[in-house]
Amino acid sequence: MATTRDLLAGARELADAGAHGFDVAEDGTCPGQDAWDAAVLAWVADSGDKFLALRAVRTRLEYEAKMLADEADRLKQASVRAGKGADRLAQLTEALLREHLELQGGDKVSLSDGGWVALRSRKSVSVEVENVDALDPAYIRVKREADKTLIGQELKAGRPVAGAVLVERATESVAWSR
Repeated sequence: MATTRDLLAGARELADAGAHGFDVAEDGTCPGQDAWDAAVLAWVADSGDKFLALRAVRTRLEYEAKMLADEADRLKQASVRAGKGADRLAQLTEALLREHLELQGGDKVSLSDGGWVALRSRKSVSVEVENVDALDPAYIRVKREADKTLIGQELKAGRPVAGAVLVERATESVAWSR
């Protein structure tokens, strides 16, 4: 089977040969045209086989993509479960450590391997806004954003909108039967 690159090069060669025309022999035959027709038929057969192969490869890649996406979902779920387990373990450890420190005193627990575990605390400050409407306008940020839906409706209705135009784009894609 010819490679896709070979098929594309062959198509260019056939197009160039067909564009130059063919000489007619004295007997009225056109051997160049006959050879070109045969070459086109061979090219079409090769490209048809290539499309079948490309479809099979595409189907396999789509299947693999689906399987990997499903596996990614399973891994994400496992990650969430492990994270919840770690959070629960951290809560239990903190509760146990608090009880231990309360009963034994001190600020840390020494471990048999020479390490230790302790409760640490840190303070942070954050702002909570209780009522945004009560704030001075100097403390409010406003994000300016165009309403493309409204602008599109106006432009489609034939009404001009300064600073905006309607742009039509065309995209192409390959459609497969299955």
